[in-house]
Amino acid sequence: MILGNSRWVHAMEWSGQKEFATSLEVPFVVDGSEAGLLKRYGPLTFLKVHDAGHMVPMDQPKTALEMLKK
Repeated sequence: MILGNSRWVHAMEWSGQKEFATSLEVPFVVDGSEAGLLKRYGPLTFLKVHDAGHMVPMDQPKTALEMLKK
C-alpha cells in the first residue's frame, strides 16, 4: 500500500532526499512482534504502523507509545 504521507515525504526536497529514498524499511518491533515498518536517514524517520489509520494512538496505543519513546 502506498500512503499519501509516504509519497509526500519521498518527494520533499532536502539534502538527504536521495539517500532516504534508497534506504531500506526495517521492522518496527513492539513486544516481540512487528508493529510497523521504519525508514530513516539522517534526521528524518518515517514509520508506517500496521493496522492503524491517521489516529495511531487510538488504533495502536502501545505502538504509539513505543514510537514516542524511540
